[in-house]
Amino acid sequence: MEKTNKRYIAVDIMKGIGIVVVMIYHLVYRQQDGFADHLIRSAIWLFMPLYFIISGYLSDSKGRTVPQQLLRKVKNILVPVVISCCILLVLGGIYCVLFHDFTMTDWIRDVVHTFLRPEFSEKLFPEWGTGGILFLNISPVWFIWTMMWAELLFIPLADKVISDEKKTGITAVILILIQIPLYICIEPLSWSLNLVPIYVVCMLVGARVREGNVIERLDNNKIPAWASLLFAAGILVLHVYMYYQVGLDWVYAGTLGTTGPDGGRGWMDVLIFPIQAMLGGIAIYAISDVLAGWGKIGEALAWVGRHSLAFLCYHCAYGVIAADLLHTYIKPGQYWFVDDLNWEIIMKSWAGFLFALICCIIHCVLKDKVKHAWEARKEEKRKEKQNAAQ
Repeated sequence: MEKTNKRYIAVDIMKGIGIVVVMIYHLVYRQQDGFADHLIRSAIWLFMPLYFIISGYLSDSKGRTVPQQLLRKVKNILVPVVISCCILLVLGGIYCVLFHDFTMTDWIRDVVHTFLRPEFSEKLFPEWGTGGILFLNISPVWFIWTMMWAELLFIPLADKVISDEKKTGITAVILILIQIPLYICIEPLSWSLNLVPIYVVCMLVGARVREGNVIERLDNNKIPAWASLLFAAGILVLHVYMYYQVGLDWVYAGTLGTTGPDGGRGWMDVLIFPIQAMLGGIAIYAISDVLAGWGKIGEALAWVGRHSLAFLCYHCAYGVIAADLLHTYIKPGQYWFVDDLNWEIIMKSWAGFLFALICCIIHCVLKDKVKHAWEARKEEKRKEKQNAAQ
């Protein structure tokens, strides 16, 4: 079958669903050990590796050399994030100084924490702690640093092995064997670098899905929507069962939270990790493929997916403004405990999420308009020069 570089709307929808789940996790989720909490937590830990699978699927050398591919990734991912961080650190710092008990020293510390991560900066400056309110509301971009380190390993490897299924499999096995001692024996590294090998395995999986024309084959064998959803539900039940027994939850608990017997850190966790990610990915793709046929709903989610980087960078900043206006929490993420989680807090949390979602949509619409105007102006200048030369 002829390969295609077509960007499937279902893949964009997967990214859209993923970033909305991330926003809910950061702005709504409160660790209370209830059903909704478990559901959101299992979803967020699924979408983390799933984003790496999608990144591998969307990767394409297009005749570029390895250095050219790496520079392109830096330009498209790292540069926008660094610029976004700088903007948020400046504006957010001013906001925190004006409206919170925040000093210039706190500001400087949070800037250092943002770019070095507490795992590293705490070793240099033990007295600084883990960061203040400014850092905590920009911290989700740690994912980008991990992604860039994974790309540094993935792109050279993929250039050598991805066209050969056997070589790709051997490379994945080697990476898993490297990952196991890294995970078990080494304490969490800055930017979660000790999880990079397993993330690269996920990216190799995505690249092989593209090389094997898996999505094209699925498109040629259309399954009824009800059957796809039923299949997805069954896979998700299996995923959630595995999640609480071994794999994703234990890996992230051991790396980002507690360690020891209650935090996992066993070889089986690493081994099951990519299997769970693939199972969850199959289910989410089946759901996304159905949503792709739902007109405006599918289009809206796909649009969000294509702007997921901007949503990731800015949703916490908008969310914390809503939190301040509603006089509620200002800390996103799972480690915020609320005693007596009453309906007022729950409703304010969802209101903050909706405020952040709307602000991100407006932000991306304006960004698109500016980008299109800039590109139109560049094209106009190019034509003027061309006409003048003639």
